[in-house]
Amino acid sequence: MTSPHCIQINLQEGFGGGEVYTRFVCRALVELGWRVDLLVSEKSTAWRGFSLPGLQLRPVSAGSPITSQLPPAPAPVVTHTAIDSQLALQLAGERPLDRKST
Repeated sequence: MTSPHCIQINLQEGFGGGEVYTRFVCRALVELGWRVDLLVSEKSTAWRGFSLPGLQLRPVSAGSPITSQLPPAPAPVVTHTAIDSQLALQLAGERPLDRKST
C-alpha cells in the first residue's frame, strides 16, 4: 500500500503566520504517514533547512504556471493564499479530496 500524498503550495517570500501554519501542516501530515510535496517560492529563504522524512521541497519560479510544477500523482492540493478561480476549478477536477482515491 502506498502512502497518501498531499501537495501544499506556499509561494510567500517572507515568513509569517501562514508559513508557521504550513510547517505545522507538513509536520502533522508526515507524522500521520503522508508524503508531502511543498511548492515554495525559489526566492524564499524561510524554507532552507526545513526537512522532514516524507517531505519534498519544490522551489518554483514566479513566472512558471503552478500546474506545470505539480507532481503527476493525483493528490489533494492545499494552498495558503487565494488562488485564481480557473486554477481552483482545474485542481478540483484533477486532484480529489477523497482520501480513498489518493
